[in-house]
Amino acid sequence: NRDLPALPAYLELLQDAGADALIIADVGVLRMARRYAPFVLKIEVECEDMDMVRDAVAAGADIIMLDNMEPAAMREAVDYIAGRAIVEASGNMAKRDIREVAETGVDVISVGALTHSVEALDISLKFISQN
Repeated sequence: NRDLPALPAYLELLQDAGADALIIADVGVLRMARRYAPFVLKIEVECEDMDMVRDAVAAGADIIMLDNMEPAAMREAVDYIAGRAIVEASGNMAKRDIREVAETGVDVISVGALTHSVEALDISLKFISQN
């Protein structure tokens, strides 16, 4: 695993900006980040399958994001993680999926549609004079 020379400077920049988490998709980067990151910085690993979940747990991820996984796979991941990290479900979440995903035991559900697919609400405010 080659060292990323910019990683310490990047982590310092995140800390100066007030960031409290770093999201990565590579467990090797997690191991390097652990060497340089301040102890207050949480490191989240994005996982798409159980092999990635196992690697993230072994590397000591603080938060494990289950990205685009089916509910059965999420349940398996939650059972495997067994409280060793915060578990986040993400990817193509829709209102109809929330209950089923919540029942898998994840700690957090991220719904991107709240920011990228918001529908406008037409609101009118009219004042009626009492005079």
